[in-house]
Amino acid sequence: MKKLRPNDLKILVKMSDNSGQSATNLDKILKKGKGNILARNLQSMEKANVIFKKDSRKTKNNQNEVPYCIVEDIDNFCYIVGQLAGMNNYTEELKTFLSSKYTDNIIKEFSFLSMYNKLPKEILQSDFKIKASKSLLNLRATKEDYQDFAKELKTAISEFGQDVDRDHAFKDMQLEQELREIDRQLTPKNIDYIGILGNFELAEAIPFYRQNIHESVKEGLENLAEQSIITQGIKEFLILDNYLSPLTSYPVNGSLSLLISQSFQRIYNEAYLLNGDGLDLLSKRAAAIYKFFPDILFELFRFDPPEKKHIESITKQMILYWNVASTRFDYCYYFAEKRVQESGNYYITSDGFSYSIIDLDENNKLLSDSVERSILLWGSIPRIFVFGGDHTFNAELMDDPSDSLRPCVTFSDLGIRDDFIPFEEIMAELESRLAELKKEDKRE
Repeated sequence: MKKLRPNDLKILVKMSDNSGQSATNLDKILKKGKGNILARNLQSMEKANVIFKKDSRKTKNNQNEVPYCIVEDIDNFCYIVGQLAGMNNYTEELKTFLSSKYTDNIIKEFSFLSMYNKLPKEILQSDFKIKASKSLLNLRATKEDYQDFAKELKTAISEFGQDVDRDHAFKDMQLEQELREIDRQLTPKNIDYIGILGNFELAEAIPFYRQNIHESVKEGLENLAEQSIITQGIKEFLILDNYLSPLTSYPVNGSLSLLISQSFQRIYNEAYLLNGDGLDLLSKRAAAIYKFFPDILFELFRFDPPEKKHIESITKQMILYWNVASTRFDYCYYFAEKRVQESGNYYITSDGFSYSIIDLDENNKLLSDSVERSILLWGSIPRIFVFGGDHTFNAELMDDPSDSLRPCVTFSDLGIRDDFIPFEEIMAELESRLAELKKEDKRE
């Protein structure tokens, strides 16, 4: 199809309300006063099957008029959007078109995912997301399409993994293979609807996810926990993690991958604090691991428990990993508390070497480069923070960082247990859980 002219695009934007626009009305709206030129525009687009004539209708003055409408076809839609996005100084026209009744109908008929996948690739690599996010994500059809997807996702999560708990084919797997298989079983395959949200403005996409998908994921995880497919600890962590950072959380990534493969660094990495979200959400996510640490280990061992000496050795390693991560969390939280304002929008992230707090409204980092690079280094050795008076804390090295689970400083504000949990207590609960699982296997 040939390139649309500026007047063509203005006509199409006016037509996008789907009310039907006559040539006379369009001429008045566009203030051209040259009906023959407008007629050529309309004839050209009609011939190209971009627009079509509807049946004649009566005006308020009882005059006959022939309304024109845009052809409701997904390829036609993407062609027009591509033309609008490629025009300089047409940002408002693009926004109007994308928030129109016509676009709403296209999404309703073809789905948001199909619409997105049909858009020209070159505009997806431009600043299109800045222009399009609010318009597209606020459409009724978009919300309804995602709500339908969320219902299917809830069912998928609720049903996934039901056979895993009793499938003896897993018993002969090496641990690494086993973890991948568990994550595969507990991860719905069709997550493209979630993935494409990452290509829109995050300050729009994250609230959209929370409003339309999060509750279904939460209910699906609760169903899994009720069936004992996952433990209480995994459920609580994943629900909080899915809220804080949905685009990289479960079901995009597997449950154990988020925890074990990253050595618990997820507790200070990947979080969106938007529209008044408090830092206490970060503490609650971390606390879900601390409170239910035996649950995390049980998920690791439940399908093929090794010998007791190996369970003890791995448990000590996991305690050490947690103590490093939680020490880093305390440092990260300290700086976040100084920078994050209640009414702002922030993205907290880490690449494993540095820690960043990004103001999404201003699109700038709130910590200096030297502080970003130093925080994780400071926390790489487990420490105990002792209150020193006058709002200060003294950092002391842990005597044996693999012998007990340290709490984060902020846990005392949550009203939960905030003492050191000894290795022996963790092992006693873990062994009890594994022994009960063994009894159930024998009964089968």
